[in-house]
Amino acid sequence: MIRQRQTNPLKKRRMDLGLTQKHMSEKLNITQSHYSKIESGEYDPSKHLTKLSKIFGCEPNDVLSGQILIGMEDDFINNPIKETQCIYHRRNPNKVYVKMEGWFTEEELSRFLIWTIDGIGSNNGNSNSSN
Repeated sequence: MIRQRQTNPLKKRRMDLGLTQKHMSEKLNITQSHYSKIESGEYDPSKHLTKLSKIFGCEPNDVLSGQILIGMEDDFINNPIKETQCIYHRRNPNKVYVKMEGWFTEEELSRFLIWTIDGIGSNNGNSNSSN
């Protein structure tokens, strides 16, 4: 299972507890649609901070900030996943389509860029090559 990094403190807290939006809406005595809009930022959650803090086991002021944000930042900067992709196309031989995601060292970037540039214009017979 691919674990997607969460950037929303409410969603991260909810998912860490294994709760659905339906569960949250029932605990807050609101509709699932209403909770979805709170989680997405369409509605202000301040009316529900006390109940949310009890559900999440934190202080009301920490529902949307504090340790959860530090943890989310740690997840981001310690993410070990690195993805690279180069697509070469015979109809566009002097260009390459590049996708990169992750944290790379200077050496890793240098190697990838050299490898990518070496592929431009080469008649390697591959219209799609990925690293």
